[in-house]
Amino acid sequence: MNRAEPHFSDKALRHCRGLSTFAAGAVAALALTVLVGWAMRLEALVSIVPRSLGVKANTAVALLLAAAALALLRQANGRALSRGRLRTARLLAFAAGGIGAISLLEHLSGLDFGVDEALVSDFALAALTSSPGRMSPITAASLLLLASALLAVDRPWREATRLSQTLSLLTPILPALALLGYLYDVPPLYGILRGSQIAPPTAACFVLLGLGVAALRPTEGWMRTMTLDGLAGRMARALLPVSLLAPVAIGWLRLQGQRAGLYGTEFGIALQVLATALLLSIVAVAIGSVLGRQERQRLLAEAAVADREEQLRLAVEGAELGIWNWDIATGALEWSSRCRALFGVGPAETMTHERFLAALHPQDRPLTEATIAQSLAEHTPYALEYRCRWPDGSVHWIAAKGLAYYDRTGTAVRVRGVVLDIDERRRGESEREALVTALELRTREIEQVVYVTSHDLRSPLVNIQGFSQELARSITEIETLLPELDDSPAEGPRLRSILHHDIPEALGYIQGSSARMDALLRGLLELSRAGRTSPRMLPVDMSQLIAEALAGLEFEIDRHGVAVEIAELPSCLGDADQLAQVFANLLGNAMKYLDPARPGRLEITGARVRGTRKVIYDVRDNGVGIDRAHQGKIFEIFHRLDPAGTPGDGLGLSIVQKLVALHGGRVWVDSAIGSGSTFHVELTAAESPEAHT
Repeated sequence: MNRAEPHFSDKALRHCRGLSTFAAGAVAALALTVLVGWAMRLEALVSIVPRSLGVKANTAVALLLAAAALALLRQANGRALSRGRLRTARLLAFAAGGIGAISLLEHLSGLDFGVDEALVSDFALAALTSSPGRMSPITAASLLLLASALLAVDRPWREATRLSQTLSLLTPILPALALLGYLYDVPPLYGILRGSQIAPPTAACFVLLGLGVAALRPTEGWMRTMTLDGLAGRMARALLPVSLLAPVAIGWLRLQGQRAGLYGTEFGIALQVLATALLLSIVAVAIGSVLGRQERQRLLAEAAVADREEQLRLAVEGAELGIWNWDIATGALEWSSRCRALFGVGPAETMTHERFLAALHPQDRPLTEATIAQSLAEHTPYALEYRCRWPDGSVHWIAAKGLAYYDRTGTAVRVRGVVLDIDERRRGESEREALVTALELRTREIEQVVYVTSHDLRSPLVNIQGFSQELARSITEIETLLPELDDSPAEGPRLRSILHHDIPEALGYIQGSSARMDALLRGLLELSRAGRTSPRMLPVDMSQLIAEALAGLEFEIDRHGVAVEIAELPSCLGDADQLAQVFANLLGNAMKYLDPARPGRLEITGARVRGTRKVIYDVRDNGVGIDRAHQGKIFEIFHRLDPAGTPGDGLGLSIVQKLVALHGGRVWVDSAIGSGSTFHVELTAAESPEAHT
């Protein structure tokens, strides 16, 4: 929207629409009443005003046609009229103007075309004219003006609306003069020739129709000033009724006093002048008061604008923003000094939109042009980041924002915006991306080393385990030969001591260490595989998954008498195999750290996070709990709370954290010594949040 477009008063626009509607309805009702009076030959309905001239039948028909045309030309909520409706309104206006033209031609030529009493014959008071059934010259001329005003509405001419309003405002002049003649009892004002006067209802209808046609398009032409929301519009709406009605009222009061014999002509004129001067003085004082108040408001507004401009200038300078203005019609660009500095352009160089586009990096120009074109078409602001080439060949990153302004037809005429130097930010982002890439590569290398090392170390470990078992079998075989050595008092006892004590003790250390080493290597392999395999994200039935995980612990659960409670669990998206390992590790960890002083209890629950695509599962136990000092370390590799008293390799929770992270989730713990622990696992829900709102 163009902020320079004027604002109109909603109340004034409603009054204009109401005036057109009332004029069309009131005139149509009066014309129909008169026609009924002519059809039934009722003098009261024909005259409307008692003891006054009646409205001619052809006049009533013409007024009805004009009122219908006015009704059809009214717009609903500013929407354009259909071609059929506009054509019908113009035909009705043309017919009304034709009736007036024929009657005026009869008056001017002295001929009788036989149309005056074509509908009905004149009677009673209506027949007191020089030509029975013929409308007055004032009526005929006013009809021509009114019909011309109606025919000019919504024409494609440049000044069509102004022409229509001019003709419509000329229409009430002679009828209003006639009404003054009736009000002041001055017959020459309402009849050019004796017996050819305009009836008071007819004159009133022309005043209404003329004003109604003028109010059809209140935001255009002469009516534009009347409906503005600013000082000009308010002053015009306040002064126009006073300037039109007050002199009429003063003149009528002066005339009534003079006719009542209260004063003579000279005194009456002086009194009228005094009253008019007093009225003008009051109006002048009122205008001065309004203008003074408006001037004070203007000065305050200017001071506020100046203050805001200074604040904006300081903000722009502090933010190092460049300001630009693009005139679309001429292609000219106005750049601030900061804007020129950002593009490497000197202060004396003339800038155009084409030169700006030529300064862009070739890879960024198509996107920039497309984004600007889309913004202009959709009437939306835009934001862009692009590279520009300085005259010295260097490349610099710029962030730009722009907002278009449009004329009344919706055509973009101007775009204004700001630019910001983002070179340093872009370099930082590039360096960060390079570091991230290097870190990811290093991480993959470390995972590969862990995988290969864990795999290769297991080969000699298998040999150690195999040969220790072979040594154990050899000891058994030697024991079978011992009876033969019992007769030797020197070697027999010592040999038995070696076979039954020294060698089994050494084998025990070898086998225990190899088993421990095997468990650690298996854990490292498992941890390495967790980072090498991407999860297959599919809907997972968590109730079934937890039930299967608990089935693997059924013996331990029964042996320790642990009570297990499983709530209804929502589904999630994930890899079923990897999630099974996650919850098997968490449940197994809970079983290892049960408090022997009280019956064990496990509770598994889950709930959606309202308004998101997340779901959180809780594994709660009443075990020994975790001290706050250790809660940040339990997910570290090889960390164990009780290395001496609890079995395990310290890798279970590390694997849990890594697998959950691969699913785009997170895991954390709430715990206190003696109160148990609750592990929370956040994953992606299998359904959209709308299904649970």
